[in-house]
Amino acid sequence: MKKTVTGDTTFWYEYTNKDLAKLKLPRLDTSTKPFYFRFSTHKTIVDIWSNDKKTFNGMVTSHINSYIPYNIKKQTQKQGKTFFKSDYLDTTPSRKAYELTMLVAAIPSDNLIKGWSQGFDGITYSLETATPTNFKFKKLLVAKCTRALAERSKNYSTIC
Repeated sequence: MKKTVTGDTTFWYEYTNKDLAKLKLPRLDTSTKPFYFRFSTHKTIVDIWSNDKKTFNGMVTSHINSYIPYNIKKQTQKQGKTFFKSDYLDTTPSRKAYELTMLVAAIPSDNLIKGWSQGFDGITYSLETATPTNFKFKKLLVAKCTRALAERSKNYSTIC
């Protein structure tokens, strides 16, 4: 069965997927789980999933890349190493995280918000939601994320 794919799956999704293999995390566009949600920043990835839509599981992955300075003489840039640690969440916090995902899922991708300007400063959040038939990828910059969540939730500071 082919999935319906929505969101900015060109640059940002491909950019995000480059790190997934290093972090040993699955690509959600091929997930067959009844529900899978991923919330990512440049240092942390939170995965929430369910095999039956009743019991929820979760995992938090923190990661960092080492830096290797640019070699001026050779004009080369070597790739640094990626270090990461993944911790599984118990069912109760996973369930609470799932409930928060419902608030976040209602926010459109930044390219669909009228008056939203693209920028290069701040933190970019990536939001992915997958079911067996659908895959959605969204990205939001932190400054706009806070305002968008404020309009939708009294508890926005819990998320951003």
